[in-house]
Amino acid sequence: MEDLTARSGQTSNSYEGAAFIEDGSRKAGTLHVFEGSVEFKPNDGENSIRLPVQQLEITAGGNQNRLIYFKSPSRAGISFYTTDRNILKESALQKPELLPAIKKIVGGHRRVKTGYWTLAAVSVALIVGAWLGRGWVFEAAIDQIPPEAEVKLGELVEKNLMSTMSVVKDPVVNEGIKTITRPLLEVAESPFPFKFQVVYHQDVNAFAIPGGSIFIHSALIEKADSAEEVAGVLAHEMAHVIHRHGTQLLVRRIGLYVLVGAMFGDTQGLIAALADQGGFLLSQKFSRDFERQADETGFKLLVDANIDPRGMLSFFRRIKEIQEEQMSETEQSAMAIMGTHPATEERIDFIQEKINELPPDREFQKIPLDIQKIQRRISLPE
Repeated sequence: MEDLTARSGQTSNSYEGAAFIEDGSRKAGTLHVFEGSVEFKPNDGENSIRLPVQQLEITAGGNQNRLIYFKSPSRAGISFYTTDRNILKESALQKPELLPAIKKIVGGHRRVKTGYWTLAAVSVALIVGAWLGRGWVFEAAIDQIPPEAEVKLGELVEKNLMSTMSVVKDPVVNEGIKTITRPLLEVAESPFPFKFQVVYHQDVNAFAIPGGSIFIHSALIEKADSAEEVAGVLAHEMAHVIHRHGTQLLVRRIGLYVLVGAMFGDTQGLIAALADQGGFLLSQKFSRDFERQADETGFKLLVDANIDPRGMLSFFRRIKEIQEEQMSETEQSAMAIMGTHPATEERIDFIQEKINELPPDREFQKIPLDIQKIQRRISLPE
């Protein structure tokens, strides 16, 4: 177990991190620990935010539990996080009521030693594993990409994609998307700052790219019967981001040489190689395992956000019906309907099972949005 020896005195150390604030937005900045509080100082110069140490909640989350979260019931809707585990050694956090949570986090975190012989063994295993198609090789490479670098990768991919898409700039449409996503953002634990954009496109689809950007085709909104149906799709896409599925697909597409470099710390080479492959995400299907994981996490996001998950089910059923109808026309037109996320009977049955597991008296908050109003605005010419 990691040494938890407390540091003496009041800290002057800073820890790179970020914070989610009341409106669901994310700010980058630094965390500081004082005797009575944990402070977040935004990089944009805004006022600092403090969480009292008393009743402080410390948890691990995100991919591989790499993120350390700080929350407090006294500041609902606010949470800080950092990837720097050294923050757990701060003397002000060595309180009897906090130590069980800290020890649980530290005890569950395994560090991989990177000495010469370990690296040599990893490189041999990497090459052998790559030739055998072992999935852990790609997961290991992805683990070398910190969230900040993945956000940068997403920005590069987005820049390449934007030249081929037309973004819906209507303020009513964009405010409607904020209304739908705000409850989801309040409950999602992710190191990535989510960004939602509606783009004009005749295919009923939505897709996420590494780092948190999610694109919603206008045709998808036009096919929805309720805001809850749109929320179901977006929760699913958020789950793909949280589990880094897009990045995993891209990593599998690049060569062994770049993977080896990433394992030895050359993340810049990996990012450069991946950035040129952004268009690949527009046509590539996720695996059945990825879709199941995104459905499960997306479903949980909806329930935690108090959004009726039956919207996800009803939309997938409608998409399946449309797919079956168009199969009689051309395979290409059928693939245009949620082609990267096919609404299979297996997925529909899985979501139905999750709904059946909910308490029969469970009620959900209706999203205060008239979806038809948004649909009318989208259909207007720019």
